[in-house]
Amino acid sequence: MGFIPIFITLGGFVFLFLMLVNQNLKNKRKSFLLRLDALKQRIAEAYPGSAIPPGADLAALEKSFVNARNAETSSTNDQATEEIKAEFAASKMARFQYQQLRATKPYSYVALLFGHKDI
Repeated sequence: MGFIPIFITLGGFVFLFLMLVNQNLKNKRKSFLLRLDALKQRIAEAYPGSAIPPGADLAALEKSFVNARNAETSSTNDQATEEIKAEFAASKMARFQYQQLRATKPYSYVALLFGHKDI
């Protein structure tokens, strides 16, 4: 009967670890998606004629930004372009952090268990 509290404590620790990692992965993914939506809005405001696909990922969004920037002459100021580039860098960093956390060994098991996929 002396081992039961040890097993219960160990089970509670594992359960709390799983919940914490799951929540952390959800927050990182949510942060990336919010940055991606903000980036889409920023590009749409800066380049009104740009064709942004509805379900665009980061690579497609970057390609449409480059095309829109090359098509525009000088109507968009350099400050807006630099802000968009900074948003791209922040979005890429958020995606990298999510992917890195998901690939780390103890967290990869939790990601596999709860079905977290690559972005």
